Amino acid sequence: MSAEPTIFNGKTYFEMLYTLIPEEEPWRSFWIFFRYEDQKLYQGYAEEEFLVFEYSLQVNDTLFPGIGQVYVVTGIDSVLLTNGESRKRMITQCVVGAWGDTPILDRRTPQFCRFA
Repeated sequence: MSAEPTIFNGKTYFEMLYTLIPEEEPWRSFWIFFRYEDQKLYQGYAEEEFLVFEYSLQVNDTLFPGIGQVYVVTGIDSVLLTNGESRKRMITQCVVGAWGDTPILDRRTPQFCRFA
């Protein structure tokens, strides 16, 4: 499945698609749209956008993703994927809000999600 880029307020977004079994099921829409610019990932809608993550952060930097939480980067390392590729991982701690500690991989998408 492939979707056309979507324009909101003059900015180009890509829709996130998902499937439970890539070899057997079609890719479906989440109706969630993202754009990446200047090492920042934004989620957008027709009327607004908010910062999801900033990939240039360093240890002890703070992230305000615009969804009521505040995170502090507590560590940065890398992980090796099963296909042999390496990904940067940022370990964050939620200091305001209720999401807990969150490991975040670099801007490449998870195995079973993709941007159209």
